[in-house]
Amino acid sequence: MSKLQIDWLIHEPNRLGMMTMLAAQPCTFVEVRTRLSLTDGNLATHARLLEAAGYIAHQKDICTTYILTHDGREALVQYVATAQNINAMLMAALTTTVRFASQSLPTT
Repeated sequence: MSKLQIDWLIHEPNRLGMMTMLAAQPCTFVEVRTRLSLTDGNLATHARLLEAAGYIAHQKDICTTYILTHDGREALVQYVATAQNINAMLMAALTTTVRFASQSLPTT
C-alpha cells in the first residue's frame, strides 16, 4: 500500500475553508473573515502561513484581497485527491468488516 500524504497545512479547517473560497474567486479580507467567522488576528495568522507556503498571495489596494496561486491550486487538488483515496480505502474497509461480521453471526 502506498503512503498517503495529507498536506497538514491545508488540512486545518480554517485554512481549508480559505483555500476553498479562493479556488472559486479572489476574496477580500473582510469576505474571508466573515464567511469563516474568524478574528482579524486569526485570519492574518492563517493567511501568513498559506502565503509562506506559496499557496496564496495578497494584493493591497483599498482593501486586502487574497488569491489562490498556481501552486496553491495544485496543492488543493492534490489534497482533495488524497482525501478521496482515504475515503475510498475507509469505505472498502468498512464494507469488508460489515460483510465479515454478518457472515460470522451465529444463527438461532
